[in-house]
Amino acid sequence: MSRAIRDYWSSRYPECEPIPYLLRDTYRSRWVRFHSLPQSKRYAENEAEYQTILDRHNQVLRSLAQPNESLTFTSTGYSETQTAVRDPQLDDLDPSAEHWHTIAKHEIDNDPEYPNFWHSFASTYRWTPQVFDSLLRLVADDVVANTMILSTSGHWIYHPYDGGADVILDTTAQRDKLKDEFSSWLSSRSDGL
Repeated sequence: MSRAIRDYWSSRYPECEPIPYLLRDTYRSRWVRFHSLPQSKRYAENEAEYQTILDRHNQVLRSLAQPNESLTFTSTGYSETQTAVRDPQLDDLDPSAEHWHTIAKHEIDNDPEYPNFWHSFASTYRWTPQVFDSLLRLVADDVVANTMILSTSGHWIYHPYDGGADVILDTTAQRDKLKDEFSSWLSSRSDGL
């Protein structure tokens, strides 16, 4: 699978390394952000708010994914060397992940004095509502970061973060349709953040 996801990424997203927060600028015309709590609140304080976060993620994913579609979940590990390191928080929740890419992040940041490497891991899931809930809850609490859910057949990227999700669609028209569908979850800021 690691070679397949590497080949897919280089063919569909050649202008950007698989660094989730860079995608929104690289593919701005196809990007939209949704907030996961009302009034753009960042973190849940009770179970009802956690349920709202998960419901919103699942509603957007349900709109994007086909039933039982094969989706790729990617996660990121960090180290000061090229040796692939994975976030231990994901070992039990995502045990089938395989390393597929290492990025010399210090080269992207133009900071050679502080070498750091990002290691991308990927696993496959069949889409059903709530299949990602345990992982999304870790993201909502900022326990893990820089994760993505990819559809290689639908050509979209879902990047959950603590506070919401960025979505990269295949076309601007698809992006606009999704924005209209979930317009009440958009940012009130002019830059969409």
